[in-house]
Amino acid sequence: MLRSLKVSLHKSGDWRIAWIEPSPHERNKDRNIRRWRRPADTGSGIIGGVAVVIDPLLPKEPFTNKAILNPDIKWLPPALYGRALVLHVLIATKKADLDSGRFKPTQRIIARLKKANGEFALLLVEDATFTAEMKQKIVGLRSDIRIHLGKAKSPNARVFDQTRMFSISDVVPNHVPTIFDMSLGWENVVFDEKWGPSQLP
Repeated sequence: MLRSLKVSLHKSGDWRIAWIEPSPHERNKDRNIRRWRRPADTGSGIIGGVAVVIDPLLPKEPFTNKAILNPDIKWLPPALYGRALVLHVLIATKKADLDSGRFKPTQRIIARLKKANGEFALLLVEDATFTAEMKQKIVGLRSDIRIHLGKAKSPNARVFDQTRMFSISDVVPNHVPTIFDMSLGWENVVFDEKWGPSQLP
């Protein structure tokens, strides 16, 4: 199971992306993946925090579908063909104009949380063009991922479609870190020679 990520936008301005827990062989290592300083407000009142690109490409051999029935989860519709769902975490200063007219027609605020200092943390969803650069990044990363199922684990292995991987782009000045949330499939699984997908329960 892959570890979970946590994005922390501290009021001190020390912003970071970190593993929630280190892996067993990394107990004494730094859990931080990226650290950066809160960007200055350029006058718009909107400060970029982090973006998440949801992979619109289906695996060639999808894993077993496992229904998620939690009633507290609010699902967003999938992106249309040729588009990608992008989530933006933003900070709106007290002077920011949050009228919907200031955002693109393909963007909308789906959640807001007022902070103690009067700012708002915003979650904005965007129906973005799935660019050639996005596709190249995702295809390249997914092709390199291998899930190893060894001899001891293979007979009882069950891999579900929530098995995903994350990659974070390098932090570029004046840009926010972008997390690519990618789905994986059986093409990413490497079995011990004694076992194969047809022998799994």
